Amino acid sequence: MKKNLAHHIFLLVICLFSSISSVGKPVANADSLLKWGEKDYYNELYSDAVDKYLKCIEMARNDGDDYHEAYALCEIGMVYTRLNDYQRSVFYLQKGFELARKSGCREVEGKAAAHLAAVYAFNDKLAEAKKYYAIEQKLPHVSEGLRQYFLLYNKALITQLSGQSDKALQLHRQTLRCVDRFHLNKHYSSSVYGLIVYLYLDKGNIAMAKDYCEKYRTFIGKDGRVFMEAYYEMLRDVCNYSGDKAMTANYERKADSISMAIITQQQINAVDNKVVQFEDEQSQNTILELSDKVTHRDVVIALTVVVIVMLVLLTIIIVRSNRKLKDAQRILIRKNQEIRLEAQNYRSLLNNNTETKVKASREDEGSKDDTPTSGNKPAAQPLMSEEQTRRLAAEITKVMNDTEAICSPSFSLAVLAQMVGSNTTYVSYTINKVYNFNFKTLLNEYRIREACQRLEDQKHYGHLTIKAIFQGLGYSSYSNFVAAFKKVNGMTPSEYMRLASSK
Repeated sequence: MKKNLAHHIFLLVICLFSSISSVGKPVANADSLLKWGEKDYYNELYSDAVDKYLKCIEMARNDGDDYHEAYALCEIGMVYTRLNDYQRSVFYLQKGFELARKSGCREVEGKAAAHLAAVYAFNDKLAEAKKYYAIEQKLPHVSEGLRQYFLLYNKALITQLSGQSDKALQLHRQTLRCVDRFHLNKHYSSSVYGLIVYLYLDKGNIAMAKDYCEKYRTFIGKDGRVFMEAYYEMLRDVCNYSGDKAMTANYERKADSISMAIITQQQINAVDNKVVQFEDEQSQNTILELSDKVTHRDVVIALTVVVIVMLVLLTIIIVRSNRKLKDAQRILIRKNQEIRLEAQNYRSLLNNNTETKVKASREDEGSKDDTPTSGNKPAAQPLMSEEQTRRLAAEITKVMNDTEAICSPSFSLAVLAQMVGSNTTYVSYTINKVYNFNFKTLLNEYRIREACQRLEDQKHYGHLTIKAIFQGLGYSSYSNFVAAFKKVNGMTPSEYMRLASSK
């Protein structure tokens, strides 16, 4: 199944399905946060939407409200789908699904199952799609109309993925009749029209594909850049199939211009940073809570040392608590490893995309280059365009991923500015705007990430002392290294290495 189909047609369904309201559920404040988040999502303010969903999760956890926590987890999964990160989308949808199933929130369980079936179908994972479709069939929806629609929609997707084009076309038409029968929003029909376009392309029927492109356009009207981006991508593929290279390039530019307007590097980094920071804080809080319990029990033992029976019982309790603490710390280590791997893959993909866009932009501009250089003397608050910031951020990310460069003791903001061909004012401004960090914090994040990798890699670094490791990372003293390491991971390097080796 074509990737742009997985990208945009599914996004239209995401937009529609996420409009399911939580009216009538117990916590009004959590309801409000979900509704505000959905409003930001429709306005394409993804960072603001995630911020509200995370607050909803925190509030729900404090109140023991599994319904809203599971619902908000599914919403975060939808945001990551919009940002083309299907791995994280599946991760958060499954978390929402599992919590909803555990707590008996059947409507949210059905919501998550329907999305997971569609996500897997659009990523050519037929077995997983069928699994969640079977689960979806047994679960309720907020209305019978929506239940019938999504059951038909996902069945058509799975049939289309299985290569049964004629049967899939029949199911899509049944889905369209379902929209009319239950008087659903017209956009439910538009997403089906988009799928039919690609069915006809696969059958080689360009005329019918064009016809359904126009039917899709008629239904969406002028509603939303997401819908228009999908429209231009469908026209691009139709023209490409028919061999019209000029029109293919034309619609490609139109789709790209809308995509760049919807999703910027700043939005992607802001969403990623907020989610990672929230998860890290939750892990840190768990460790601190367990540490407080252990400390309290130590005091109790000291006060009751004369009572041998109590001493034995309390010792057993402390041992169990310490195990929980170690387990929580190991979870943090595993999470750090997963976050580093995801961040490396994510930034690698983002850098490749950014470099391609920058190259194309520079070719259009000829020899003109309006990126600030080290010879300029900008004001304290430089006025940089989105394009300038994006270019400079891409160069900064490329340097920060160069371990040899950032681990040099002489590496500084000035050195970074020189390496990217700019000056410290512009570089500092870009780091603050894109990463929401200052230079020192960003540098420590990258160096400590490398430190964790070296502490875990016994094969290549096991013969080195911690002193040799921190000196190799560019730190001048052990105390500075430990302070930076504890700030990022909540434990000392020795504790981290011991736990990593005993994992």
